[in-house]
Amino acid sequence: MSNHRQLFFLFLGCYLLFYFVIDPKSYLMPFLLCGFGLFFYFRFNLAQTLFLLLIFSLPFENTLRQWLFKVTPPLFTNNHFSGYQFNAGLNLKLIFSISLLLKLLFSSLKQAYHLTKSSYLYPRILLFFFALATIISLFFHPFYSAFLPGIIRLWQTIAVFYFGHFFFQQPIIKKTFIPLILSMLIFTVSLSLFQIVNQKPLGRWIEILPSFSSNGFSTTDGQKQYRTSSYISHPVYYGSFLSLLIPIVLGLTLKSTSRLKNKTKTIFLAILTTLGLISLLGTFSRSVWINIFIITVLTFSKKLTTIPLIFRRFSSGFQKKHLFLMLPLAILIAIIFSQSLIRSQTITKLFSYYGNASIRIELIKQSLTMIKNNPLSGVGLNQFTSELVTQDIHSNLYSLIFPVHNTFFIFLTELGLPAGILFISFVLFLLYETYPIAKHHPLTLGIWIGCLTFVISAQFHPLFIYDPTLEMFMLLASYLSTVKSQS
Repeated sequence: MSNHRQLFFLFLGCYLLFYFVIDPKSYLMPFLLCGFGLFFYFRFNLAQTLFLLLIFSLPFENTLRQWLFKVTPPLFTNNHFSGYQFNAGLNLKLIFSISLLLKLLFSSLKQAYHLTKSSYLYPRILLFFFALATIISLFFHPFYSAFLPGIIRLWQTIAVFYFGHFFFQQPIIKKTFIPLILSMLIFTVSLSLFQIVNQKPLGRWIEILPSFSSNGFSTTDGQKQYRTSSYISHPVYYGSFLSLLIPIVLGLTLKSTSRLKNKTKTIFLAILTTLGLISLLGTFSRSVWINIFIITVLTFSKKLTTIPLIFRRFSSGFQKKHLFLMLPLAILIAIIFSQSLIRSQTITKLFSYYGNASIRIELIKQSLTMIKNNPLSGVGLNQFTSELVTQDIHSNLYSLIFPVHNTFFIFLTELGLPAGILFISFVLFLLYETYPIAKHHPLTLGIWIGCLTFVISAQFHPLFIYDPTLEMFMLLASYLSTVKSQS
């Protein structure tokens, strides 16, 4: 087998081992096996191995040691949603990040040249000043317990971008990225599909379940429907995370379609994309409907002729006697679409008194008040809810004391206008500068569209402290930051 296929099976085999993890000790085994394989068999050096393990670990929020941070006491003792607290702790991606940073610091200083080699200078400068602004904002707020996990998570996320920018300029790492992403997506989607068929979590250790229910999440408006979340802490976060990966596989599908000898690969990628879309719909998150629409329009707007070509090559790969194998997939698609239609009936309730849109708008109004009162320094990382309960809030927020459901507003409110504007500028400059190159290459375009879905999801969800979406976005952004030299 080629090295690419061997790497793919190494990553996929290690991911599948997570089905058998039962505690933090056994949780280490897939990472150890993956690291040994990369270092001893494939002969990656130590820094490259640590970086690939960092990518391998990005989706997981499981911790080796965990602490509960109580930020805002409940307004009502019988309703824990009227207060705010979150869990954070020591996880493997933090360990890999620190280890990689130390390894690079003790390496030859000449390697720092690669960080200035790429042509895209503005995004890296903006992100550097954003990191600097987060440090400056610390001096305006007294120390509080929730600050530490927030700043560690934020700096780790920024580090992912600079690590990626450094290593993606190495062709061997850039080529390894695709087998790793494919194996990650297969494992993620397979767990999600098992949950959809089972209509409840599978009871695996890696599944992060809400404290109030061992049966996972269900819709709270309209008809009760089970919502898949795979191994991520909430269905909407899982939908945001998966929206980053599906355009990449779709881009690979279009790329393989142009090569007549890759019929089997095209069929495999097309099936994987379809299963990913089913998994996306299974979250019953209304924001992912927008992502699916954007992914479809931007991918096929200039390549409409590839749609019938994909279906033609897909169907030609199967004999008629094998078509019955697709029947379970067709039934699953029909069920998910019919359930999504039921969920769509709740759109009219979004702006009701306790509707999701009404509550989100009210949180944004409160966020604007905080920005007005603290324009430069913000209210402090993870302190949105503490400031929220001191303001004159609407009664529909009494049972949902939670950070504003907009990632950009979180940074604007908690870190101040200068830091928030720097982060938004970083995202916009990156997308603007890389699109002229990305639009000519299906794979790079898929990564670009994945980054764009983050911008969309960020308008509806706080994608910072609770899930891996922001970190995965930073990884894809670092890949885009090297595409000009690649072209």
